[in-house]
Amino acid sequence: MRTLTVVGTLAMFLVGGGIIVHGIPLLAEWVHYVQRLGADISIYVALFAPSVTAGLIGLVLGLILAGALKLFSRFSGSGTAA
Repeated sequence: MRTLTVVGTLAMFLVGGGIIVHGIPLLAEWVHYVQRLGADISIYVALFAPSVTAGLIGLVLGLILAGALKLFSRFSGSGTAA
């Protein structure tokens, strides 16, 4: 069950990051640029570059949002911050 939790969380970071990347043209161009750079190194780098960058973007944005929600709940007095 622990494995499913970890894999599911990683998948959500990939999906969320992919949605953000495809919604912001500048990020999409950057991901394609990274993919082209990866193609010079190895075909495997080129294949995984979009997924890795989308996952990293999802992770960073998720951490920012989690921190913002924790601060908001602490200062607003609504709910208990864990």
